[in-house]
Amino acid sequence: MASQLERVKIHLGIADADITKDDLLEELLDSAKTDILNRRYPFGYTSSTLESRYFTLQVELAVIKYNMLGAEGQTAHSENGIQRTYNNKLLDQVVPLAKVPWTEE
Repeated sequence: MASQLERVKIHLGIADADITKDDLLEELLDSAKTDILNRRYPFGYTSSTLESRYFTLQVELAVIKYNMLGAEGQTAHSENGIQRTYNNKLLDQVVPLAKVPWTEE
């Protein structure tokens, strides 16, 4: 099975042997992981382990983050007839997990 970094490189068309962007891609993967964990555990988390069901989402988010470099957070842009709007709803796939504190009666 390919690593998360290898999967991102495949999506972006970057040769596996090209390591010039590995640090950036690893940072984007870490950022995507943090986004997912923050969404999954809205009241904080103690484990930094990402559930395997979110691995594909992590790769997709990292690819989007890479493609948005230089235009982060852009919600609308129009120039010479080209329009760009970023509205990332991928994190809607993450199911928040919260626990009810146990109380003694």
